[in-house]
Amino acid sequence: MSSPKLLLALAGSMLIASLPVMAGPLDDRISEFEKASNQNEGLVLRVLQQGLKENRSARAYAATKAWLAAQPNASSNLSYHAGLVAERSGEWTAAVSFYRKVIQNPKSNPAQLNDAVPSAYRLLISQLNTPATA
Repeated sequence: MSSPKLLLALAGSMLIASLPVMAGPLDDRISEFEKASNQNEGLVLRVLQQGLKENRSARAYAATKAWLAAQPNASSNLSYHAGLVAERSGEWTAAVSFYRKVIQNPKSNPAQLNDAVPSAYRLLISQLNTPATA
């Protein structure tokens, strides 16, 4: 690379590095959840949905994992979204657990149920290598 091209590339890199990093909507949702005196299902659902929307499932799951673990009787809708986020985060055992909650709930949304069944089955067979439990 010649000198002028190297200087131009270096200047461009420095300009990009100096731009301020701004929080996105997911970061705002996580902040709202973390600061809430009453962390509830609605706040968690908004974090999960925003994480899916931004393709930042791992960050959304990490922010809500402890709360989700402490809520064994969460709604089917929350369990479904937690399953999606956990699956896209590579947390396959957790995803199957959330999907099973959807499958076992007689009041589950039919569309979510129709997605949860094959998702749990696929994860059990392909990712967790436990076809006997599928």
